Amino acid sequence: MSALPVFRWHLAPDGYATRRQLRARGLRPGGQGVAAQLERSRRRRPPLVAYLYRIDAAKPVRPMTPAKRPALPKANAAR
Repeated sequence: MSALPVFRWHLAPDGYATRRQLRARGLRPGGQGVAAQLERSRRRRPPLVAYLYRIDAAKPVRPMTPAKRPALPKANAAR
């Protein structure tokens, strides 16, 4: 197993995105594994880590089905 590439905070090359960045583009990881990670160092604490996924391997977000639409408010209320 090879080690993941590690980039410094804000210095990831183009073509990688976090889950939130993928979602903002209407994409999801789609079963792919983590492709790289970002690390931000902090004093006296472990570094912050963000996992990156390849944008070219991402898939579109699944559309909302008619059955899921009424179930979503109930699930959020239960949280």
